[in-house]
Amino acid sequence: MINLSQIIRSAKLAIFAASILTSIQCGTPLKLKQPATTTPATLKVYLGGFSEVKDDNGRGNVVGQWKDGKWTAYQNIYTNAASGAAQKNADIKAMIKSGTDFYAAGWISDSSSKNHAGYWKNGVWVGLSNGETTDASEVAYPREMTVVGEDVYVIGTCNNAAGDSISGYWKNGAWTRLNNGLAGGSVKDVQIEDILVNGSDVYIVGESQKYVVGGSGDEILLSVPGYWKNGTWVGLVNGITGDNSVSASAYGLAIMGSDIYVVGKSSGSNSDSVVKPGYWKNGTWNSLDLAATASLDTLHEITIFGSDVYITGTLFELEKGEGTEGDGGYDLPGYWKNGTWVGLKNGITGNNLADAKAYSVALDGSDVYVSGYSVPAENPKNKQAGYWKNETWVSVPNGETGDYSKHAEAQFIFLVRD
Repeated sequence: MINLSQIIRSAKLAIFAASILTSIQCGTPLKLKQPATTTPATLKVYLGGFSEVKDDNGRGNVVGQWKDGKWTAYQNIYTNAASGAAQKNADIKAMIKSGTDFYAAGWISDSSSKNHAGYWKNGVWVGLSNGETTDASEVAYPREMTVVGEDVYVIGTCNNAAGDSISGYWKNGAWTRLNNGLAGGSVKDVQIEDILVNGSDVYIVGESQKYVVGGSGDEILLSVPGYWKNGTWVGLVNGITGDNSVSASAYGLAIMGSDIYVVGKSSGSNSDSVVKPGYWKNGTWNSLDLAATASLDTLHEITIFGSDVYITGTLFELEKGEGTEGDGGYDLPGYWKNGTWVGLKNGITGNNLADAKAYSVALDGSDVYVSGYSVPAENPKNKQAGYWKNETWVSVPNGETGDYSKHAEAQFIFLVRD
């Protein structure tokens, strides 16, 4: 499946004040989710994600984190109208570590099932107001976040009074709208995916879109990839066609010295369902390998460790597997290192005949850790959270049930030595 609304959810890359200073002095990357650990202190593995549970309203998710497999649920300030217990319906869209603090952006649902935007700091909820309207019936949704010093940046969308979804970002709770970078494009037709702050410069990656007449005479929505630097649009071209006659998408951003990396996808025509993953380096497209019989499912994050570029993602195998939710294929987790695909196996079945997904990557010396989930072949809807360490799977239980009977996902991973 190619689900653009779910691509790059995740765990993308934070900049911290200390890493900025080190980067300027030493020429290391300006955007890291975390540095690769090198010291001999005890290693602790943190995972961020959600655990599924059923409450009085039915099925819901509790957001939280695992520390070496032990679950801590994050706060939901809303209570169930009938039971008085905390609501058990939330979603997590981004997670970073800044110093000793963990931040996670997402939403929580109240007893009337309305979603409220905000973020958690060390598990405690901080709400964000809708920046487009005071109409309480309209919602807002976070997408990604970063923290620099005391400043908290969260990108997302706010519905205006007309119900239109408007893209922008909150800085310490204050909303800034982003304009469409295309001539004639509507502010409603802006997609954003990732944020990076480099010194005083704010970069936000995504697409500017507008309706154009296609080859068959029908009106189509054309997506042009790029990023905003301090609110000014910088467009990129489709990596296959070399122009903007065909839609392409941008999902994540990283900087190494003066080099700007943007991960995304391109296709050969607006009607082509086969898309090619890759990244732009200073505007030049670089393709990513695909397995021989696989197509792109999702791209998740781009992370730079030293001089190596890691991009996590999932491919879609065209043959039917043992444990799949859909027809005709199954998901292959893995990552690209400097453009070369490194496939991972479903951690439960030990093969690639059942679905699994890779989200986030972290390094400890030469050891590569990747968060995600695997599903058992006999129950493809029961996703089990965990991570791969050098391609070896480690499961963690659903944090609410304490076992593997309910769905859970580990979307973000952080390694800490102390």
